[in-house]
Amino acid sequence: MKVFVVGAGMAGHALVEELLKAGQAVEIHLFGEERSLPYNRIFLSDIIAGRKLPSQLILKSYQRYEEEGVKLHLGERMERIFPDTKKIITSRGSVYSYDRLVLALGSVPSMPPVKGVEKKGVFTFRNMGDVYGILEMARVSKRAVVIGGGLLGVELSSALREAGLDVSLVHILDRLMEQWLDETASRMLSRKLEGMGIRVLLGSRTVEVMGERKAEGIRLSNGEVLEGDFVVFATGVRPNTSLAVASGLKVNRGILVNDFLETSAQD
Repeated sequence: MKVFVVGAGMAGHALVEELLKAGQAVEIHLFGEERSLPYNRIFLSDIIAGRKLPSQLILKSYQRYEEEGVKLHLGERMERIFPDTKKIITSRGSVYSYDRLVLALGSVPSMPPVKGVEKKGVFTFRNMGDVYGILEMARVSKRAVVIGGGLLGVELSSALREAGLDVSLVHILDRLMEQWLDETASRMLSRKLEGMGIRVLLGSRTVEVMGERKAEGIRLSNGEVLEGDFVVFATGVRPNTSLAVASGLKVNRGILVNDFLETSAQD
């Protein structure tokens, strides 16, 4: 049986491991849009802070996958699934046939309606490609603006500060990490970050990324301008449903499944 796992993140990697443990005669294909091997995205901020190397986040080597018979398709985005014929087509124009297909697509960054996000020097913080871009800009910069005061925004601000940059952390609500912390704990976190030299602005809505072609800061809804050499949006995520939509699967806020995690398409 040929099983395709679409999504080479932590969930896709974990499923491949379970299929290998089952010891059945299964031909496993792992598809990932990123060129990188599956890695532990939890520690992305540690790379920016200089605490870890990218290689230390890799979950398994090419050699190990090859020894286990797992066929890797990295840097190859799946464009569409044809459930009736059990075929798929990828961004390289390749067509493959499968017996079972599992979607482990995860999420994508959720961007607020802010003018100027297409400018050079504007990043999201979700994958290894984002990290490489932020690191490249940080090496030639002194000031960074991080938008979003959730877990990722707080971690990234701390990491950039550790890397020696002046950091402004902007959050639209009146306390940091409001989904995890109560008001008292959030105030303690704000004081901790400020003690590290991070400027924390709460209750502040970003309306525009300033600069002509390259980011030079942001403008807030009250008219205040914060200068920065680059801007990172850490404003949450949303389900990655684009492949499911293109393939005609039932989707609401995410991909719809039944009690057995089966989508609206068989197999």
